[in-house]
Parts: sequence; C-alpha cells; structure tokens
Amino acid sequence: MMLKLSCALAEGQDPSSEVTLADGKYVWLNYTTVTKDNLAQFQTP
Repeated sequence: MMLKLSCALAEGQDPSSEVTLADGKYVWLNYTTVTKDNLAQFQTP
C-alpha cells in the first residue's frame, strides 16, 4: 500500500486513485504482532 501511495505521489497522480484514504488524507496501516507462533506465515519461501 505504501509503495502504491509513494508511486502515485511521485508521478503526480491523485493518491486516492491508488489507495483508500480516510477523510481524504489519512492512510491507515494494519500492524500485526509477529511472534514465534505466527512467524512462518510472514516468511517468504
């Protein structure tokens, strides 16, 4: 999501065309706690 936002801004595009903005200006990132129990689902093969 942040890459899409960055590219849109760098190319002079409207960022809302690439990502969902809250109140027209905020981007919310979902964070997940990585533990030893769920580490495998975040690792690339």
